[in-house]
Amino acid sequence: AKRMSSGADAIDTVIVSSVADADRPRLDDFEELDFIPFDPAIRRTEARLLGPDGQELRVTKGATKTVLNMCADKNKITDQVLLANETLAKRGFRSLGVAVAKGGATASWQFCGVLSMFDPPRTDTKQTLEKARDMGISVKMITGDQTAIAVETSKAIGLSSRSEPEILDMKEFTAAEKLGVSAATNLCERVDGFAEVYPEHKYRIVELLQHSKRYSPDGHTVGMTGDGVND
Repeated sequence: AKRMSSGADAIDTVIVSSVADADRPRLDDFEELDFIPFDPAIRRTEARLLGPDGQELRVTKGATKTVLNMCADKNKITDQVLLANETLAKRGFRSLGVAVAKGGATASWQFCGVLSMFDPPRTDTKQTLEKARDMGISVKMITGDQTAIAVETSKAIGLSSRSEPEILDMKEFTAAEKLGVSAATNLCERVDGFAEVYPEHKYRIVELLQHSKRYSPDGHTVGMTGDGVND
């Protein structure tokens, strides 16, 4: 919360603005000792704090499954957490897992809960995609979001000309790559997009499409846009 004055990402802004006014003074009781910003490779962010009782603690938020797998109590709560995560995803809600470790660097992580957020597409996105298709442009989605969220978003924006968009997770892309460049390229051309990707996957998908000779000896002309640093 204290870094809001120096600039914060959209997620931090939403979370802090959701704190009740009566509870906000409590945030000033904690001193930030260290902060690790979001890293797409580990899919979470972490802060090390000093509490009003003099006790050190670490707090993390990030991809729910990633945070859950860090926690000492995961075996007791995995089914419950994953059910909540999947239920939210099928409704198009993004979710973040939150965990805390009290007592210094060697303390075990304990899962605290799941934060849900809704980030609706722009109102003109569907119309923009229709115009792109009319001009012969094939649009694909490549996202780090859960597959269920990607599918729901694809339906909402009319990403595919098909009634049911085909969005695969990166496990299927990785399996295709093991079969060879041709198999991976054909998969990239066939489907509407991929979910649960890392930044390096985005680069690889674009590279495969650029070098595809299926429709043109020069490969596809590929443009890419996004709202993340790695885009």
